[in-house]
Amino acid sequence: MEDFSEATDLRMSYVRPVLTAEEWARAGIASSPERGLAIKNTLDMDDAPDFHGAAALALYGQPFGFTQEDVKDERNAERDCMELARQAQDRGDELERYKYVGRARRHKEPADRIEALLPPATA
Repeated sequence: MEDFSEATDLRMSYVRPVLTAEEWARAGIASSPERGLAIKNTLDMDDAPDFHGAAALALYGQPFGFTQEDVKDERNAERDCMELARQAQDRGDELERYKYVGRARRHKEPADRIEALLPPATA
């Protein structure tokens, strides 16, 4: 039997962090009130920066970005958790149902955030 005790997140195993902890600290990205103004000035934006839009465009098509497959995986995990919650409810196990509903939400929320960063899925 294989030992996975030291396994890392396989999704990120091929991507190195873009910035080191020291670079993040030097950039002063932590919730600084001047952050928006600094980015606005750096990017020469006329209006307040749209961080969400900038993130979506910056991540699109990058190996470290998100894909519709990521959304699909999270939605499938959400669906599976809700099915387990339904089964627990059928057994009368409310504690187990509650646990799986919570797990489903933990898959739904990232799926929603990732999906918001992607172009519309083609039919």
